[in-house]
Amino acid sequence: EGSAGELNDDQKQIVETTLDRTMYMMRLVNELLDVTKIEDQRYDLQPSLTDFSALLEQIVQDVSQAAEHKGVTFALEADEKLPKMTIDADKVKMAISNVADNAIKYTNKGGTVRLRTKKVGNMIEIQVQDTGVGIPEKDVYRTFSKFFRASNAISLHTSGSGLGLYIARTIAADHGGDLNFETNKGGAGTTFTLSLPLAG
Repeated sequence: EGSAGELNDDQKQIVETTLDRTMYMMRLVNELLDVTKIEDQRYDLQPSLTDFSALLEQIVQDVSQAAEHKGVTFALEADEKLPKMTIDADKVKMAISNVADNAIKYTNKGGTVRLRTKKVGNMIEIQVQDTGVGIPEKDVYRTFSKFFRASNAISLHTSGSGLGLYIARTIAADHGGDLNFETNKGGAGTTFTLSLPLAG
């Protein structure tokens, strides 16, 4: 930010790269701590009445920056005002953000990621649809496994711990919901659907 003096372009690039790697390491450590808590059955929810529409706006604001940086179009499509829900807002935000971040990461520049929400019976469904590389058929059954990354994700040289979807699905299940996905054959995108019960 220039607080220690003006930086030239090369110095700015070095500082930005260092910041990116530091933030990645922080996320990795936090994910490892979360997994440890899950395995030790210490991943307790702290539910409270939450304005879900406001929570979605926070998520969109956060992930939109990553999408813009990647050159990916990010769009929110919410058909109606969503009701307040009794959830652990921080953990639900983490779950949705993990899925959305993945979608952006594996969508090439010029692609699109859409976040849709709708009420289905007594559930709220949060759908994250991307036009990214998809998940190879041989990797589908391992998608929610700890530390697993699809073969095409590795070949793209993208960073990641392979923990985000595992944590997101655990959070959904702990709320009485679920996280599932459909991927198109031939690398034509993936749609993840996170469902949460309206009654907390």
